[in-house]
Amino acid sequence: MPIAIFVLGSHDASAVHSDILVVRDAQGKLVIGSADFDNNNVLSAPSRLFHRELDTNFFGSDPGFNAVSQANVPGDFFALPGNASLGFDFAALSLYGQTVANLWYWDGADANENGDYLDDVHFEPAIAATLTARITPFSAVVDGTANDVAGFNLQTTSATGGMHRHANFQLAAAVGAPAQGLYLLSMRVRMDGLAKSDPLFLILATDDASVAPYYPAGVAWAEEHLLVPGDVNTDATVNIFDVNLVSAHWGQQGPTGDANYDGVVNIFDINLISANWNAAAVTASSSSAMATVPEPASWMLLVAGLFAWRVRCGSAGSGPRRQMLARQKSSLRGT
Repeated sequence: MPIAIFVLGSHDASAVHSDILVVRDAQGKLVIGSADFDNNNVLSAPSRLFHRELDTNFFGSDPGFNAVSQANVPGDFFALPGNASLGFDFAALSLYGQTVANLWYWDGADANENGDYLDDVHFEPAIAATLTARITPFSAVVDGTANDVAGFNLQTTSATGGMHRHANFQLAAAVGAPAQGLYLLSMRVRMDGLAKSDPLFLILATDDASVAPYYPAGVAWAEEHLLVPGDVNTDATVNIFDVNLVSAHWGQQGPTGDANYDGVVNIFDINLISANWNAAAVTASSSSAMATVPEPASWMLLVAGLFAWRVRCGSAGSGPRRQMLARQKSSLRGT
């Protein structure tokens, strides 16, 4: 049966059952999209945010992972290679420019008591819970720490590059039942010979009546704060604060400041920020938030000067630079 192709508009809490679609681009990188397997539809790529409700036992097996043959691949993408193993890993996620965790939690607290949960969304590391992904005999566990976690291979593609596989997800707590609320995690898919995908984000809601009012707000917050290229501090706008964060973590492995997810904070992250300057999620506050930031031409000079200053300061403490300063100091004393 042919598979229709159409564009997924939004990710509201009552959205169609969309699984994770994996394709590749012309540069040989894995790309995440959406697939409505139940209705035999492929949704356009890229699309990196997914959400599901766990059952009353804190268990679920959605979303699944899908790949399709070339005839059914959306846009300018390509099918996966045939007879190749597709796997995933959990990726620690940096939020708010300061905290890193592989599992996050929000309890839906309406701090302003105004019934508008969107302005109250604030995820914290889920240190009191664990989330296990399992396809027997393999499993991988995230626990709210700052560590990436190796996953496992999901399935080998068919000769034409197709596959469909679900992992089981089990939420647990060290004592008693896990707290009711929303749990957020990040994953990257991998395949030998291709570059890893950018992170996909999964929100898992517990099955409790108290969660329903703020579930859509958590999804909406993720759409606004996790999907803007170059927005490394997750404030929903690409501006000078993202440049500052990259500078503060220059040369480190990330994930904080690693805008392009290549595992190191460097000039390529600055390039991505520059290319998406002023980019923001579509919200009522976007225009006002962007009005006060400088243009790239001015801040690029600032960045170049800052990095040069850091290099000079860093090199003055040792090596030839230090020896030169010592000679100058000695010469001054002799006059």
